[in-house]
Amino acid sequence: MLNQYDKLMETMMFMTDTMPEDHVYSRTLAAPVDAPVPEVWLLGSSGSSAAQAGRFGIGYSFAQFISGQLESPMLEAYRTNFTPSAFMETPKINVGYFVMAAETTEEAEYYAASLDLNLLFLDKGMPFQIFTPEEALNYSYTEMDKMQIEHNRKRFLVGSAKDVANTLREHDEKYGVTEAVLGTISHSHEARLQSYRLLAKELL
Repeated sequence: MLNQYDKLMETMMFMTDTMPEDHVYSRTLAAPVDAPVPEVWLLGSSGSSAAQAGRFGIGYSFAQFISGQLESPMLEAYRTNFTPSAFMETPKINVGYFVMAAETTEEAEYYAASLDLNLLFLDKGMPFQIFTPEEALNYSYTEMDKMQIEHNRKRFLVGSAKDVANTLREHDEKYGVTEAVLGTISHSHEARLQSYRLLAKELL
């Protein structure tokens, strides 16, 4: 049975027309023919996925929003194992974060309470819901819940736009990250847009 990396390798062979003649899909053509080869990225959250992305010669997108364990050794595993390919000549890394930025830290914390409870429900195997900040702040949390929420905070950045932008710059310098992928989940669509606007103003 093929694992996820085998399937990814098959997909890349389709894209580069390098399927071995004895492969079951050797007579299957990928369309469009003679199209430019796009960049390929692997989303992962461990040292093994980082090393595999390097061996494939593709970009590595670290899922900080999943693991909350961004560390230099796993990114170095990617760079050390990187082999140039038809998809990329040099290693490229980006990091995906949950983010809630606002004018002030207090406002950001207010809106982030919603995601705190959303993630807690997911951790408990309960249906995912987008709670209002008021519902989240008034929820009756156990001590274990509070510990889990504190642990989950490693997965996202919360604060004033200036502070969040400074953290992203620090990660750029410390880890050599070339791009950040930011996702804001909020009950308020306007708060979500404002988070992006404020960060764009700080970073662009």
